[in-house]
Amino acid sequence: MRSGKFGFLGSFSSSRLWTPESLSAQAQFWVGRSSGVTVVSGALSEWQDMSVNGWHAAQALASNRPVIAASPWHVDLDANDYLTVNAAANNLYRSVQSAWMMAVFRRDDDGTNLERPIAVWSNSAASYRVGLAMNNLSGSNVVYWGGRRLDSDGYDGVTYPTPYGEFHVAVGYINYATRTIELWIDGTLVASKTGAFSGGGSTSNTASSVVRIGSNLVTPPTQFYDSSVREILAGVSLPTAAERQELEGWVAWDLHRDGYTAVVENLPVGHPYKDAPPMA
Repeated sequence: MRSGKFGFLGSFSSSRLWTPESLSAQAQFWVGRSSGVTVVSGALSEWQDMSVNGWHAAQALASNRPVIAASPWHVDLDANDYLTVNAAANNLYRSVQSAWMMAVFRRDDDGTNLERPIAVWSNSAASYRVGLAMNNLSGSNVVYWGGRRLDSDGYDGVTYPTPYGEFHVAVGYINYATRTIELWIDGTLVASKTGAFSGGGSTSNTASSVVRIGSNLVTPPTQFYDSSVREILAGVSLPTAAERQELEGWVAWDLHRDGYTAVVENLPVGHPYKDAPPMA
């Protein structure tokens, strides 16, 4: 374990550390550093879902497979790489009143003014039901979080500029009943919106067309993330405020144990896990 300010981390038993398994309403999709993986010829062909659903993300085409990289551990989605999640996941946001997602990501370059999907539930070839993405607008790397309530709605969401070249943790909440959208980056609420969508209530009672990591188009894919991701969790029942902070603390200190300290340092003063990880 590391020495210095956070050297005490080595004294904690890993069995006592909080994990998302302690959420009162479990994540219904979860891929990350602790997932099982299938590697073929040095590339990732399957990233296994750790939730009870087992909705693994896979890529059958060798030319579109990402690779696993280190320092810290992450999946490197380069150029035209992407993964498609098991089709059973298409029903996750069907006739629901809320949605959430968390991702640990890094935009690896300044890129171009092009949509870069991190993880997206798509309604059709070009529309988001629920999605987290990045873009480059006027020279700023911007995180996008949002989607649609009804299939007939236009896209609605929030954005926030986030520096490239660094890992960040994004947590996004959508409450369709109250028409609110919220986005936290590294433990700070950076964007929120009220009065979203055409009205309040449940989402359309239709399945998404596809769920992808690193791309959002159904076929043929033409928009790619072309950057790095370490964890993605998604669900329907919104975590409590305390649970959201536990998620942020968990990923920040998990990165710290892997030698990457910046997310812990970015947590705001007063965050309950600024100086120590959450414990079970």
